[in-house]
Amino acid sequence: MKPDFEMPISRNKVRIPFRRRELVKRTRLFDTLHTQIDRRVLLVIAPAGYGKTSLLVDFALETELPVCWLSLDSLDGEPQRFLRHLIAAVAERFPEFGRDSLAALESMSSFESDGERLLVTITNEINARIADHFYLILDDYHLAGSSAFIGHMIRELLRLTGENVHLILSSRNLPDLPDSPLLVARNQLGGLSFEELAFLPEEIQELFQQNNGLALSRQDAEMLVQQTEGWIAAIHLTNGRPGSMPRMHPLESTRELFDFFSREILDRQPDHVRRFLLMTSLFDTFDVGLCERVLGPVLEGGKLDWITLFDVVRSGNLFSVPLDAEGRWMRYHHLFRHFLKSQLLFEQPALAWFIQSNLALAYEADQAWEEALAVYANMDDYENQVRLLKQTGADFISAGRVLSLAAWLEKLPDAVIHSQPVLISLQGIIHTSRGDNRRALEMLNLAEVMLGRDGDRQDWVRTLSRRAEVQRQLGMFDQAMQDAERILEISGEAELPALQFDHAEAQRIKGLVLVDMGDLGNALEWLERSLQSCRAAGL
Repeated sequence: MKPDFEMPISRNKVRIPFRRRELVKRTRLFDTLHTQIDRRVLLVIAPAGYGKTSLLVDFALETELPVCWLSLDSLDGEPQRFLRHLIAAVAERFPEFGRDSLAALESMSSFESDGERLLVTITNEINARIADHFYLILDDYHLAGSSAFIGHMIRELLRLTGENVHLILSSRNLPDLPDSPLLVARNQLGGLSFEELAFLPEEIQELFQQNNGLALSRQDAEMLVQQTEGWIAAIHLTNGRPGSMPRMHPLESTRELFDFFSREILDRQPDHVRRFLLMTSLFDTFDVGLCERVLGPVLEGGKLDWITLFDVVRSGNLFSVPLDAEGRWMRYHHLFRHFLKSQLLFEQPALAWFIQSNLALAYEADQAWEEALAVYANMDDYENQVRLLKQTGADFISAGRVLSLAAWLEKLPDAVIHSQPVLISLQGIIHTSRGDNRRALEMLNLAEVMLGRDGDRQDWVRTLSRRAEVQRQLGMFDQAMQDAERILEISGEAELPALQFDHAEAQRIKGLVLVDMGDLGNALEWLERSLQSCRAAGL
């Protein structure tokens, strides 16, 4: 039975992507990887467009060992989110794994105090529940691996697990693994470089024969290697026309590549397909339903045939990557998407703004809070970031994701936070989780004054509850009891369903204060009242 994730997990991130029909099987690279099966870490390093993901998809389907897959994105640099998805990736292949690890993740107060315990819990559960040798593939590691904690986590994962765990990292650059010299010395580090990933003339011949029905001569294939240095992204652009493109180098030719994308791909499409490509470039991943929900409201002159457009892009080799076996979800190749987004922002910035706004609202409707926050952050839309953090901050806390909440708050300017008492109150909880109750009390005192003067009643009561708990932990029993009594008075008078939790929490705090004061008889009475209130409210 898989662990129950309280906040949503994108299953497309933890499943092996669907294999595209146009891929050619690269036997020489499979053989190289298979000869290194005893290594603990394999690095697949190359710039964008060298076929790293495609190779690993084929390898995952080819190898006899179980494979756990995690497609990383820019949001995964936040440690708590990274670990949630890592646990989900392993649980996707080994459903009996993850309950202990997820519980430890959601109960931690800070990485400084609980990080080592968490990593030990995760690795102990792997050792206890997974006896098979298996691969853990972290695709696009460069998007998240710059975090010092994630590098530390990878080191501890390798140190504390058995030799049955084999890690494969695909990245555009060499990751800064803390123990790389030691791994090399022990012959535990291997992989593939971009020189090895570069297509050879015979592989290019096979590619053109399979996908274009073209018997490419050895001379033409060698010319393509010279023009592109075996860069498969550029080779695909020829579309069966050797010699049709300028000489390109994968590290230096973004402008030339974008010119070619524009001239040979985008400008050759019918207007409705061109527009669809530009608009959907704002999606990380998408299906027909997302197109209808997000793009439909911003179009003028009637709706488009989304199913047909989706199929045109999916079947037209327009640098799309299917994400499931049914072909319902896809994304664009990173290079092509970067080009399309740049083009849309240049041609129609207002349209891009409307699409992003609708996309964020769609994410909110799906309770994909972090994805929505990321869109608002990309738009520099502080107003909606504040609104959403005020709305969901308590959800982050109840899901044990205080550190993720802290990361989002840190993205806001201090002046924005200091004008929002609810965010100040949330910062108080964050300081408490880090063990700094004195600073937490300062923040909660400030928030309480602002909310008590002209704030929302529920936000005020919730801040009183948070402050009472901090005061209890600091031994300020009289003050904690006073705040608890105020909460009981307000929630009892209001009889609002929204305050039922706060009413029960105040009863619990009174009980705990009495325990701390040694009055166990009255403490038990208040704790029982709290339990009854929770049951009556269905909590």
